[in-house]
Amino acid sequence: MVEELTDEQLQAFERRLKTLKQDLHARLDATEMNDDGNHQAGSDSVARLNAVQEQAMATASRKQYQSQLRGVLKALAAIDTGDYGFCQQCDEPIPAARLEIQPESLLCVRCQSRRESA
Repeated sequence: MVEELTDEQLQAFERRLKTLKQDLHARLDATEMNDDGNHQAGSDSVARLNAVQEQAMATASRKQYQSQLRGVLKALAAIDTGDYGFCQQCDEPIPAARLEIQPESLLCVRCQSRRESA
């Protein structure tokens, strides 16, 4: 039986999520500046290819950061409503060990697996 989070654990996860939110905003700002700076590719084809590749990597990173930020914002909202630490699918407590690895998790492992296999 998985136990619910203690108030101390909940506060610690909230601090981690807020720090993660700030970090993701900084990363998004950095990749946005990178996107703006990549338009000055050199005239040779290798430089152009490198610039295109760097821009594609920056775009992929931005998408990943945006997705993770959405999860963090949802998790912070769940803290505000008292729903954090409970699976949004089955309403069972999410193990603290899972939240340690991925504090923005809103599904237990079983429900997450079902969602990914569907």
